[in-house]
Amino acid sequence: MIVPSHEEMREKITNADVIIVSGGNTLYSVDRWNKLGISDMIREAIGRQDGEGAPVLCGGSAGAICWFESGHSDSMDPTTFLNPTPNLSKEELVDWEYIKVPGLNLIPALCVPHHDAVQSNGVRRSTDSDAMVKQRLNYPCIGIDEEAAFVVNGDLFSVVSTGVASKCYLKIWRGDKEGLDVRCLQESDGEIPLSELGLNVARCN
Repeated sequence: MIVPSHEEMREKITNADVIIVSGGNTLYSVDRWNKLGISDMIREAIGRQDGEGAPVLCGGSAGAICWFESGHSDSMDPTTFLNPTPNLSKEELVDWEYIKVPGLNLIPALCVPHHDAVQSNGVRRSTDSDAMVKQRLNYPCIGIDEEAAFVVNGDLFSVVSTGVASKCYLKIWRGDKEGLDVRCLQESDGEIPLSELGLNVARCN
């Protein structure tokens, strides 16, 4: 396997028009980016010229989580491990829990991809993530359904959907008295200021 040098990686990222990240194991990916210095290269790329000519950042699943401060992740699913334990039984393969993982903190919120899905552990992500949201008072969470996308353009956001029922959601724990506040975000809403979600997307230097 040919491993690019630090200089080659920096050149590719600096000159990229689009940086797209696939799905996978978010915990492993972000940890590896940090060790290789890729996280800092991406921050430098999007901060150049106050955002002028900066690359478009996109991706799905782990590729969505990575841009947020943190994410509701299936990184403990043994089928996603780099070096999986051999000969696991069917029961062991589904005996795992979702965890909170760190991202690059370009969007100060918790991201929940596959929000409307039930994965191999049999637990619906929308339900499980509610408990994670309640761990932090007044902190925004963005849930993204399977066939929806959360799109940030400058100080605005919008939702793109290929499924009739697919949406995004803003979830915030307001405390014991007000409870969990859930706002449905859909394509027909058009572009909305990020400030309405309590978000301030980072401009990195």
